[in-house]
Amino acid sequence: MTSNKHGLSREIPAGVKRQIRQRVGFGCVRDGNILIQYDHFDPEFSECTEHRSDGITLLCGSCHDKKTRRRLTSEMVAASNQSPHCLTHNGPWTSLDWNNDPLEVRIGSNYFIGVGSLLTIYGVDILKVEPPEDERGPFLLSARFFDTDKREAVRITRNHLEARSDSWDVEEIANTISVRSGLGMLSLQITHDPPNQFVVERLQMEYGDHRLWIDSEGSLVVEMTESPMGPHEVTRVRGNHRSMDAIGLHVPAEGGFRVGSTRPSGSPPWGEDAQSNWRQLRDADSLRRG
Repeated sequence: MTSNKHGLSREIPAGVKRQIRQRVGFGCVRDGNILIQYDHFDPEFSECTEHRSDGITLLCGSCHDKKTRRRLTSEMVAASNQSPHCLTHNGPWTSLDWNNDPLEVRIGSNYFIGVGSLLTIYGVDILKVEPPEDERGPFLLSARFFDTDKREAVRITRNHLEARSDSWDVEEIANTISVRSGLGMLSLQITHDPPNQFVVERLQMEYGDHRLWIDSEGSLVVEMTESPMGPHEVTRVRGNHRSMDAIGLHVPAEGGFRVGSTRPSGSPPWGEDAQSNWRQLRDADSLRRG
């Protein structure tokens, strides 16, 4: 049913959706899952004549299915709406599911594959990949993304993602999570693309005295915003021009930048399949760029 008996379309205006997300903290009001559906509970959609943000809430697929099967009533949903999980417990969350293939990470135009720290600032891992805990398990991704106010906006801990419930806006659509600091101000856009890809499409963040962003050409740009040595230092990383043992960007405690190994010392090398995948990604990217 695309519209109800009153002729109201199921399509909720974008501004109303945002008001709902902001009111309840961007996740299911019962368990906080960021993978949500918009649920009319007061009144039910069949009786609605307009989309009122205070009569609509967020439910994850599981909770929405329970409501459809009448295991949850509108009254129970209304009670959760008054005390949303993301505002009374942790922020919105989800799990990132991969298969057992080496994890491919793309930051703008840069492709990475393997294990180790891809981006480290002053000894803090901003983005890293760990090997599976068992031979059939997934590779483990951890990341910390900050906003332009230097607040941690999204944290990923070994494939478990959490976002802030007091951000201006956090939205998940078709495996892509977007974080906005204001209307039209996209500070982070990441895509979980099974079976084995993670993509950072947009980035605007500050951490310590460094600003990081992805420019219009897909380069990862790192700028030292407070340099005692005079002009600010800027490093751009673009394309797959780095060898497999030198594709991680590190900012050491003494300042400046260096490219370091993404494979921790003493760890086993990647298998031939991983190396083959890397070459295919590199060659495909070179062909795409002409």
